[in-house]
This record gives sequence, structure tokens and C-alpha cells, in this order.
Amino acid sequence: MIALNDLAAYKLFPSTFHESTWTVGKQITWAFWHLLWLGGANLIYGVWVGAFPLTFCSFIKIVLYALVSAIIPVMESPFFVKTIS
Repeated sequence: MIALNDLAAYKLFPSTFHESTWTVGKQITWAFWHLLWLGGANLIYGVWVGAFPLTFCSFIKIVLYALVSAIIPVMESPFFVKTIS
């Protein structure tokens, strides 16, 4: 899911993802965009297996689960990338 999201975005908006214009803020925003996509994919799977009803509240709950489980890697990744370059 994330790979398809990345490939589509890189092809549709190449100037946005160019190294010279990429910022920490864009990295954090992109990471949260991935969390929303993952939440949507998890909701679809959860509905398919009968774990969640298909409601907006379920979507918010699953996105919050993804956010809580990913908050440290998401917040550390821009600083890690910045120190490498």
C-alpha cells in the first residue's frame, strides 16, 4: 500500500519530492499521510474479517492505533535523515 502510494506520488508530483525542495515539515506530513492510508487499509481489512463496523468512528480509532504505534519512528525519521545528509 505504501509502495503504491509512493510510486504514484513520485510520478505525479516529481518536483514536490525533489531533494532540494524537501523539508522536515514535508517529511512529517508525508509520514502522517502514510498513517492515514494504513488506517484506511486496516479498516478495510478489519471490516472484511468482521473486527470493525464500517463507520467513521472505526476509521478514527484505527488511525489513532496506527498513530500511537508509529509516533516514535515517524518523529525520529526526519531527524535521522537530516543527520545522514
